[in-house]
Amino acid sequence: MDCIRIISALGVFFIHYIAILSSRFSISNYLLSQIQYCLGISVPLFFITSGYCIFNKKRSYKYVSKKIIEFWLLFVLTNALCLFCNEIYMTSLNNALSKIAFFIIESLKFNFVSHLWFMPCIICIYLFVPIFTSLDDDNLYTFTFLTLIFVIFKNHIPVLNKINFSIPLPYYFSYFLCGGLIQKNLFDIKIIILALVTNIFAIIFKINNAGYHSASFFFISITIFKILLSKKIVKVSFDIRRIGSLTFFVYLFHPFFIHFLFDVLKINTFKNNNYVSFVFVGMLLFILTFLFSFALQFAKTKLKELMLNKL
Repeated sequence: MDCIRIISALGVFFIHYIAILSSRFSISNYLLSQIQYCLGISVPLFFITSGYCIFNKKRSYKYVSKKIIEFWLLFVLTNALCLFCNEIYMTSLNNALSKIAFFIIESLKFNFVSHLWFMPCIICIYLFVPIFTSLDDDNLYTFTFLTLIFVIFKNHIPVLNKINFSIPLPYYFSYFLCGGLIQKNLFDIKIIILALVTNIFAIIFKINNAGYHSASFFFISITIFKILLSKKIVKVSFDIRRIGSLTFFVYLFHPFFIHFLFDVLKINTFKNNNYVSFVFVGMLLFILTFLFSFALQFAKTKLKELMLNKL
């Protein structure tokens, strides 16, 4: 499971790495764009993994409340920091310092920077966790199946397609629930058939079936997750769990390192179509992000210990 978390974090990192590189240096490369599209599978994997881990037992409102407060504080601080850094880049440090209160207020109002869209999504999903983890198997399966019908067909039926969401909550909520079904061994052939029928429907009627919210992406995401879950991906001598636990911080802070490389140092890692330097620098940045995440996790643990000792 921790290996899936690391693979998912690596995929999300390279999605943003390629996107920012392409926009900063006006790079139009077919292979890079296809790699970026395929790596989009990392986002559904994150939500499926979250659901799989949460549904291993019933979750109380006390547990969920603590997690939501933690997520909310992390979101406010990270979002305010992102807005602060963007202001420095666009104007000046003095101007950014004068707007600190404004950045915090904007974060409290959930006016988020683009890469943090998943935080409001996770917070909303966690509000329902105690309800869904307490459902019996039949009710959980029925609700998940009905949710999938809505989500999968939304893009293909004009009436449903007019329904818009500020965050893609229904899509990733369905991935989260599917993770729960896999945990409880309830994921069966009916759901796979639903996805396949929708794909055939889209092909016959020439409906666009591409994109992260399509039936094809759903089918591929679930298949990859089940394959990774059934295999022992790596054998390592160190504690893989410790690395897996850092991935949430990687999701939050990796854009800082990417922006520093491209916006401050002005380094084009894809100059002259050099794939070797592109991959090497990307992996180096990813490792640096992990080290930074480890430092944050260490500081968080020590702070908790200090607070407990004082109490």
